[in-house]
Amino acid sequence: MISYLSQQLRAAFLALIPEAEQTMNYASYDMETTPVAQALDDAMSAPFFGDKRLVFVDRAYFLTTETHRGSKIEHDMASLTSYLEHPEPTTILVFCDEW
Repeated sequence: MISYLSQQLRAAFLALIPEAEQTMNYASYDMETTPVAQALDDAMSAPFFGDKRLVFVDRAYFLTTETHRGSKIEHDMASLTSYLEHPEPTTILVFCDEW
């Protein structure tokens, strides 16, 4: 059931970006293989030929009490804190623990 609800939630967010704009204004990053700084670079960018940019940060385990699940990726939490204090107003940034 959670998987179904997760898929529905992702689809609802994706529907906020017109289909013709999704190629340039939608991105998804897996935090087990990608540093959060890379996702934040995308989140800080203005939308390309559109009104909104959608960035999913998947498997954001570093926001939970779990350990890093064996990942060797170092996440720059200071950059994340800085972004959250001054977010890009045209970006929809979604953090997910599992997808």
